[in-house]
Amino acid sequence: MIKLQAFIDYLTGKGWKPVTYYDPHTLVFVRTVNDEQQVVALPADEKYSNYTFQIDSALDRLALCEGISKYQARVKVAGGYLISVEEVITLITSKMRENDSVDDLTQLAKHDVLEEILNDINEINKHLLKD
Repeated sequence: MIKLQAFIDYLTGKGWKPVTYYDPHTLVFVRTVNDEQQVVALPADEKYSNYTFQIDSALDRLALCEGISKYQARVKVAGGYLISVEEVITLITSKMRENDSVDDLTQLAKHDVLEEILNDINEINKHLLKD
């Protein structure tokens, strides 16, 4: 789970500014890029029942604003830590869904998807090292 403070620290560290918002359950951050205002909304507390969903939505929005993949956004917000087992499983599951005929890891390996996942991880790490 991504910690709320880690997300806030990432956004403010990248120049996003907190703004007052009418809903006290939501934290809103904005930045302007090429005369376009971009907005990312976060839940105000990790204890909210829909916290994970709201963070997931915020990652989608951040990825769109920064022109990166959602996975890259997740790694950046989490501080560039090595990927977790859960994230590897998520990547594998995602690749399995993309390949309807793939229903186990053996078949996945035959389709070179595991190599694609490792390449994705390497690209993310290279990208993180640039920042």
